[in-house]
Amino acid sequence: MAASTPRLTAETIADPAALRRKLAEVRTLGHAVARGSIELVSTGVAVPVRDETGTVVAALSVVLPRDAPTAAALDELHRGQREIERALGVRS
Repeated sequence: MAASTPRLTAETIADPAALRRKLAEVRTLGHAVARGSIELVSTGVAVPVRDETGTVVAALSVVLPRDAPTAAALDELHRGQREIERALGVRS
């Protein structure tokens, strides 16, 4: 059985099965939104950046106030993601 990871806050995902579910959700959605995982007052929002082979080579992220809307940040992160991937030779 895999050990849990240390929690930074009460909302940090520490259970291995819960973390696997969250990672599957991120792969499906193409982004991550993590409210209260690092600090209870903030929300982390991130998108992966892939190379031409589809391998994730980086991520773009922003930290917002906890209750801030995430849609505009996600739009900008995805825009940056597409530009960087295009520069890396990724074809859509």
